[in-house]
Amino acid sequence: MKPLAPWLALSALALCSACSLESPSDEIELQPQFEEASEEAQDLIQGVERAVRARQFEAALKNLNRVASRHKISPRQRAAMIEAYEQIMNEVDGDSSLETPGLYRSMAELSQRLHGEN
Repeated sequence: MKPLAPWLALSALALCSACSLESPSDEIELQPQFEEASEEAQDLIQGVERAVRARQFEAALKNLNRVASRHKISPRQRAAMIEAYEQIMNEVDGDSSLETPGLYRSMAELSQRLHGEN
């Protein structure tokens, strides 16, 4: 009879690893790219991160829109915002409870701002 402890340990490790991959949006970190930005932009970025952690994706997109429309953003900041946008879209995809007209409006506006000229 083989000991079960090694198998149980591996199973627990696999389960913990899967849990950490479950919600990638929790890992959105925009603040390092906005350290040199205005105080208002930094506040909006903090609001994005809080909204994503609370799974309030429409609010997160609205704050990203405000940053993109009111502030001059660097290519590095733009890339970070695009990455955050894509992570949010991955979270929303297929979850009909999150899909609202306001969310789609915010998505379209932000996509235009990030991929157009600022």
